[in-house]
Amino acid sequence: MMSLLKCLPNPQPEQSKPEAKSEIKFMTYNFWSREDVVVYKRMQAIGCLVEKHDPDVIFFQEVTPHIRTIFESFAWLKK
Repeated sequence: MMSLLKCLPNPQPEQSKPEAKSEIKFMTYNFWSREDVVVYKRMQAIGCLVEKHDPDVIFFQEVTPHIRTIFESFAWLKK
């Protein structure tokens, strides 16, 4: 029995692990890519929603290069 115990690894003291989040917040939004309909104001409003809800993961649909350029100027995207 003693020889068997010698083969087992020594237990290491348990290290504290960072507390995992119990929830992940998702947000999805379809931009309706019509850029001829007050696009900047619409993107600002969507940006306000993102800041308000502070999602962990965002899914955006119908993002055009112009819409992406607008979003790149918002602070929440750089977060």
